[in-house]
Amino acid sequence: MTAPAPPPVPCTPGAPRLEPIGTADLQALARGQPPATRPAALTRGALPPDFAAQRALALQAQPGANRLAGQLYWVMRGEIIVGSCGFKDDAAQRWVEIGYGIAPPCRRQGLGTRAVRALCQHAFDSGLVDAVRACIAPGNRASAALAQRLGFVAGPAVLETDGSRVQVWTLLAVDLPTVGDIRPP
Repeated sequence: MTAPAPPPVPCTPGAPRLEPIGTADLQALARGQPPATRPAALTRGALPPDFAAQRALALQAQPGANRLAGQLYWVMRGEIIVGSCGFKDDAAQRWVEIGYGIAPPCRRQGLGTRAVRALCQHAFDSGLVDAVRACIAPGNRASAALAQRLGFVAGPAVLETDGSRVQVWTLLAVDLPTVGDIRPP
């Protein structure tokens, strides 16, 4: 039995908002299909990859899974899905890794920065973590710039299980900048 989805993560008017991706939509996404229940318009390139939905379902199905474990969110602008973000693990070690993506036509508008900031605030407000991590490919300058804007600090380069090299960026709760256009959940 999976835990019920948490309530939407709110942002102020005009800013993107985060809405939990429900189980039926995760199951559809895991099969490489479009969302099963979400009636919103969909921007091309906004869906999370199927492996992210598969990982989320597996994490959420673990006995004793906490409320951050594998939770994925739609990044919404009005009623349009413009991207997704979420937690890639279960926060068992007082930190959680995040992942995020904004559809190409919606990039360079501050949506990713606002969405990731709200996601980090949600993680810290949960009381389960003291740090948030993002593993960023060395050539992904846009993600590195987003992380820097939010106060993440670049750490060591590591090898992922698939053999790819990433740099670990870490944000401590005390370093999260206050941004006027985001309200914590």
